[in-house]
This record gives sequence, C-alpha cells and structure tokens, in this order.
Amino acid sequence: MSDAALAADRALIASRHGRQVEIPTPIRGEYELALSSTGVIAISDYRPPGASWFVKPDGNALEAGPAHSAQPYSVAVDGNLAAWGYADGTVVVLDTATGTVWPLRGQSGAVSAIVIDAANARVVTSGPRDLRVWELKQPAGVLIKAMPCSISHVQPSPDNRYVALDCKDGRVRVWTRDTTSVAFVHAHAGSAFGVQWVKGRICSGGIFDGHVVCSNPDGTDLRTLDSGTSRITWLTASPDHDFLVFADGDGRVWRYDDRLQELYRHSSVYRLAISPDGQLLGSCAFDGTLTVYDLAKHQLIAHLHDHAGPTSNIAWVDGELWTFGSNDGAVKRWVVRGGSVSLRHTIDVGGTMLIVRAMRTRWAANAGDSVLVIGGSDDSPMLHLDLGRGIDALDVSPDERYVAAGVNGEIVVVDLQRNAIATMTVGSPRPRHLSFLNGATLAFSEVAALKTVEVDHLEYVTFQATTEL
Repeated sequence: MSDAALAADRALIASRHGRQVEIPTPIRGEYELALSSTGVIAISDYRPPGASWFVKPDGNALEAGPAHSAQPYSVAVDGNLAAWGYADGTVVVLDTATGTVWPLRGQSGAVSAIVIDAANARVVTSGPRDLRVWELKQPAGVLIKAMPCSISHVQPSPDNRYVALDCKDGRVRVWTRDTTSVAFVHAHAGSAFGVQWVKGRICSGGIFDGHVVCSNPDGTDLRTLDSGTSRITWLTASPDHDFLVFADGDGRVWRYDDRLQELYRHSSVYRLAISPDGQLLGSCAFDGTLTVYDLAKHQLIAHLHDHAGPTSNIAWVDGELWTFGSNDGAVKRWVVRGGSVSLRHTIDVGGTMLIVRAMRTRWAANAGDSVLVIGGSDDSPMLHLDLGRGIDALDVSPDERYVAAGVNGEIVVVDLQRNAIATMTVGSPRPRHLSFLNGATLAFSEVAALKTVEVDHLEYVTFQATTEL
C-alpha cells in the first residue's frame, strides 16, 4: 500500500510499502501529484513557468523531470513510467528506472488527461479535440558499455577496428569494435580532453596537467610530452595519421612525430586544422585571429584578423580554409596560394555558431540556439532547419550524406540525399557527444554510457527544404 501528499510546509510525505519518507520540495503554488503501485511519484508544478518532478520507486529525493519549455498541464504514472502533459500538445514520458525519455508530439491543444499502460508500453492522451494512443518503442540505440564518466570525444582508428575515448575522470579508454570490450589505455591528472590516432598509437591531451600522452592501444610504450603549461587546448592528427599537432594554454603550437618541435605562437588558440595534403596548418583563436603556417617550409605565412569575437572552428573545405565565427555568425572562406592568404567570400548564417562540423565539401553548424544550418563548398543555398530546441552536439557522416544533431531528449538525423529527417529518443536528456564511425554508424555518449545507432535503419519522413532565413 502506498500513499503520498504534500504537507502544509510543502514537504512531500510518502508512505510506500511500510516505509515513510519526508522530502522537502520547492513547490509553492498549485500542483498535481500521481503515485504508482511500485512507488513512483510524479508531480506537475503549475506555478509559472511550471516544472516537473519525480521520485524513484525506492528513492528518497526529489528529482527534476525531463526539461520542456511549455507550461505543464497534466501528470500520470503507472509502474516505473511517469508522464507529463503540456499546453503545447506535447507529452513527455520518463522511465524512472532506466532514464529513457519519450517526447510525444502532435496532440491538438493542451494535454488535459493521460493514462499510462506500463505493462503494454502504451500511453493514451486526450486534448480539446482528439484522443491519441501512443506506442512506446525502445530507443534504437545499442548499448556498447556503461561508462563511469562523461565522454568528451569519440575517435575511430584509421582502420575502424578501434575507437578511442577520452573521459572527464582523466582516463583514456579504447573500445574494440567487434566486441563490447572497453579497456583502460592511459591517464591524465585531471580531465582528458581530445584524442587522436598517430602511427597506430593513441595520443590524448590533458586539460589540467598540460601533458600530451601517447601509447599503444594496450597502454604499452607510454610517452608523456610536457608542454610546460597546465592546459592542452586542442590536438589534431595529420590526414595520414603520421604526425600530431597540438596547442597549449600559452598559445604555443607544437608538432610531434618522432620528436617534439615548437612551430609558432598564436595567443588564445582554440582549434587547429591540417590541409588534406599535410602541407599547411591553420589555427583560429578566441580573439578572432587566424594564423596559417607552412609545415613543409617551416615558416609562418599569415597572421590576420578574422572574426569579430571568438572563432568557433576552422576546417579545410574543398581546398579552401574556412573559419566560423562564434559571435558574428559569419563563415569566411580563405584561399591559401603562393605563400599568401586572401579572403574569397563571407557567408552570414544568421546566428551565433558554437558547434561546427566540417568535412571535405559539406559543413553543419548551429545558428543561434535551435537552428541547424547545413552548407556546401559551392555557392548553393544553405539549408536551415529549426529543431525547436537547443543543439548540444553535432556531426557529419564521412560520406557527407547524414547530419546528426543532439537536442534535449532526442537525436535528429537529416538524410541530405533524400531531403528526409528522422528522430530517435535517447535515455538521457541531452546526448553529450555524437560521432560517425562510418557512413551509417553513429556513436553517441550519454551521462554514463556509450551507445551506437545505425542511422540508415531509422524511420525518415521527407521535408521541404528552407534555404532562406
């Protein structure tokens, strides 16, 4: 037998299976509470702007439900499932045991009532003019390994047999792709940030110890490169994976193959990019400057002002050096020829760019908060898709067919060949990282898990492209 209620002081008093708990809550206005036979408690806090809360079956703490921007309108529970209905016609279902979230969209008007059939994985919702039945399909992602930390980067080996992972616990790991084995490789003092494959070895950067550490995938032949500072800001491998370039917190840019060599200094350097032929290096910085260095001739070609505000990324696209402004929303195309650098063209994407991914002829970025912008190396119009929620992660497939974006509770995949879009729910409110391992396999990290999904197996619907803001 279970029961629950809010006391006069707004503390949640719950009696579940003979055990009583008292949980403080921030609820001070109108609310609605639901309790399941398993002991799950779900609450809709109706005081504007509204909030959702829940308590797990064996929990003794109030936890925030999945974030949603609209005003809550209803709440229900059954088994381990909790659901909140919203004024914009959205229903958000949470499996309180696994953390899986299902955003259900399409109800006409505010969701006034919800009935959950947990045994049959079904939800019934009603609005002002319609009644809907929803089947809760499990997310398409495949769990590779539960992780004890949050992953920052996922980097496949050139032969695609292994995947290197950096973690906020400072430990670098390797996943052997034909198994679910994830093994420890080497560690940093503090968080590891950035992994690359060089001559069959895994090299990683330390965000607090200032070291680049390289080793074989089994952890042998360990080599530590000390930059003399406390922070490695970025590292990248050459196209042939035969040498490494990295930048440190003092603005020094280094090259490492068989020996460590300082190349030049670029204050507040943020990202690095090596040309497809391995001859040229570009670096962008927080101060909006661009530096181009000739790796073959060992000389600086140019150091010039690039963007108003920070530059969020730099990449070689179809033989040109492209830079992406974080604050000014500009994409700049630079031609490097005959020992000089000249600006060819500037593109306005219409919003702040914080996340950018670029391939040989295709690039994708966020414009502002929720708009996904996809462009090419030619002068064709850009594609703009408003995903409705902030973009937290982004990647482009190696064959440039798919673009994947991580938003709150979902991964959105765009098939550029068919002008089609698919969505899949994830078991964490926000996917932390997305990385294509090949043309169709997308790896993504959640709070404590590494997963993959075959994006060509998702269900797509076609859309009408919008090429102007």
